[in-house]
Amino acid sequence: MMTGETHAESNRSFGLRQFIGVIHTAVVDCTETDAIDGDACKNWKSIMAAVWFTRHQLHQALDTHELARMAAWQQEIVGQLARATSLETFGREAVSLLASELGASYVAVWKRSPAWSCAFQYGRLSTEELPQTLMIEALDRDAATWQATGLPLATATSTSGQPLIIAPLPQDEGQATSGAAVLVIAGKGLTEKQLPAALLAAQAMGATLHLCQRGLNVTQRTEKLRATLKLAANLASEQETERLLTRIAEEATRLLDCDRASIFIWDREHHEVIACPALGVEGGSLRLSDKVGVVGEVIASGQLIRVDDAYADPRFHRKVDAASGYKTLNLLCGPLRDAEGKVIGAFEVINHKNGPFSIEDETTLLDLSLQIAAALQNTRERASLVVSNR
Repeated sequence: MMTGETHAESNRSFGLRQFIGVIHTAVVDCTETDAIDGDACKNWKSIMAAVWFTRHQLHQALDTHELARMAAWQQEIVGQLARATSLETFGREAVSLLASELGASYVAVWKRSPAWSCAFQYGRLSTEELPQTLMIEALDRDAATWQATGLPLATATSTSGQPLIIAPLPQDEGQATSGAAVLVIAGKGLTEKQLPAALLAAQAMGATLHLCQRGLNVTQRTEKLRATLKLAANLASEQETERLLTRIAEEATRLLDCDRASIFIWDREHHEVIACPALGVEGGSLRLSDKVGVVGEVIASGQLIRVDDAYADPRFHRKVDAASGYKTLNLLCGPLRDAEGKVIGAFEVINHKNGPFSIEDETTLLDLSLQIAAALQNTRERASLVVSNR
């Protein structure tokens, strides 16, 4: 007689046999016919045909010759760090040097966030030609892969039919590019023996890209601080506050690489904020209720607010756009405080020219806000600004 435990074990065994049977049938179907889903079967066979290599295997499979080649390449790209003027320039140089080292016809870093986009490449390959199934699998497994049959391209290119290696860049915090990324390499001479070298190259690429971005951020931050200090020096010589505020707003659009900037003075008595200057607004001045919009929220909370998608944010006040015909895409707004820490207004910049504003932009805005507040605090024209803009 079968006990309860034996019965449960029998059920589990039967379920496991069923599962194995289903998988076996699916593999046979994909191998013999593509009747159910041709693309899905091709993707399955592509993954099954690939050779995989994980980071845990690195210490067991390092080839001295390949390690020396990767060390020489890494030394070259580290030497490029000090001369890097942009992440794109550095990345293109790094993949070009790697292609030369490996004798590859194509080397690139592709990012997924969530759609695939090419960060930089040596050679040419379109998104439609990407082996996306293998790229996603490499990210999921956190492993490098080699495929002898080459890129499964829809059209013939210089890399069609050549062996392919895909290796994930590290996704550990502080070492990855923005979003998940993979290193894609194609070349006639690539073999599975080069998987450890490719994985090492991907790790080095992720680390050096991170270092490059950090170095560029420090340089940009230094330049912005110098510009802010230069503005602060002008405070002592500029007698007309309104003209000084206009200069600060204009400088802010340059430093923050944005389209418009406005300085809002809070008229507590009338529960309004007066934008002066309001760059891009007809007449250069704008009056709004202190209860509406992102500016009203900043006035009430005293906190900096960043909006990456203006029309998707309920705090955004659309009437100004509707009246002017201008469309706000993103914005950054911070409080202006007097010497006692009380909120006296807000400083807003609109439409960054390269996507949403960043954390670095937030810091720059707060630095500029200190100078604006000092200008307002050190003159007697604040009251006249309110009156003259009624």
